[in-house]
Amino acid sequence: MHTSRHAQPRRTSQAARRSRTSDGGPRGGDFCVVVALPDGRTGVGIGDVAGHGAPVAGLMVRLRAAMRAEAAGGTAPAVLLQRLGALLGALDPDAMATAAYAVVDPATRTAVHASAGHLPFVCAAGGGAWVVQAPVGPPLGVCDDIRHEEQVTALPEGATLLACTDGLVERRGEDLDAGVQRLCRAVRDHAAADVADHVDAVFATLAPGSSDDVTLVGVRPAAPAGRWSLRLGAAPTRVGSPWQR
Repeated sequence: MHTSRHAQPRRTSQAARRSRTSDGGPRGGDFCVVVALPDGRTGVGIGDVAGHGAPVAGLMVRLRAAMRAEAAGGTAPAVLLQRLGALLGALDPDAMATAAYAVVDPATRTAVHASAGHLPFVCAAGGGAWVVQAPVGPPLGVCDDIRHEEQVTALPEGATLLACTDGLVERRGEDLDAGVQRLCRAVRDHAAADVADHVDAVFATLAPGSSDDVTLVGVRPAAPAGRWSLRLGAAPTRVGSPWQR
């Protein structure tokens, strides 16, 4: 007897990212990656090398390439950050950077994530937006052999997971929590059916007020479809309550 097996449709993820350097040049200290993993998950990472100028841009390029390679290889978030920290220490013992990385699984609607001194991820769903509370380890380059802690976060149906660099929220003379609350409102008020539209609207609202490098990235696990797809915006990073450092 001949039997046939129908492949189960994979769930899809949409992603979009926007960035701008402080001087309008091609490279700054911010970086982000979005990587389609073979099993249908999405790796999304973001980082910010402290400082400005050509040396910082050079470190950014190396860290971004390393993050993309580690993500594509399926490296777990905590291990990925540990390896990035070791690389930064080898490249420049005096340099420092923040970074965060998450693996989003559309099949289970979960995100496994870890942070090295970076702003937390933001989750938007159901007309609201909130900080994804999680442990935050030391920045890259601060200590040797850091063991970062991972957390698993459930994502509501239709949720968007976003991350940004501090240039999007920090303003001179203002407490950072005020900037995080402003991000919260923008993420909530500019929710859209398309991830690229959502990211574009939030970026257009907040980026003009910054004189720093700015990066924003968003990923949304979508409904089942016939094949896995990843959509990126044409261009090219916690919101709610006080967050942990």
